[in-house]
Amino acid sequence: MSIAVDTNVIIDIVAGDVRTVARAMSVMQETGGREALFLCPVVYAELHAHPGWKAVDIDSFLQNTNVLVDWELSQDVWSRAGSSFSTYCRRRTRSGGGSPRRLLADFVIGAHAESVGGIVTADVSFFKTNFPALRIVDAGG
Repeated sequence: MSIAVDTNVIIDIVAGDVRTVARAMSVMQETGGREALFLCPVVYAELHAHPGWKAVDIDSFLQNTNVLVDWELSQDVWSRAGSSFSTYCRRRTRSGGGSPRRLLADFVIGAHAESVGGIVTADVSFFKTNFPALRIVDAGG
């Protein structure tokens, strides 16, 4: 089995407070002991925005934690991401919530997670709402 890791989990590990670091590390170690850990390329790109982190730091972290980047995203992943994003945009507009606040990137991450078998995230409500069949491991406590 495999599972994707969300950006927020890695950021919690490298920049969180004592509680979030411990929780995220524990969930990553426990999950990684049972299944292969993967990143969506979008997550890899998002990690570059973390202050002070360079590509070498990201690559070193991933190597040390045995997380692989799944560089090849299928047409199904892109189609599912687009469909889910479209549904979200319509739902938000109809509810009077205005313009979408989420980016397409969030939906690519979710669609990729569906394709690998689940996601480790601290953003449980987003994934439950937009990818209801997705297996979710809560790293937010």
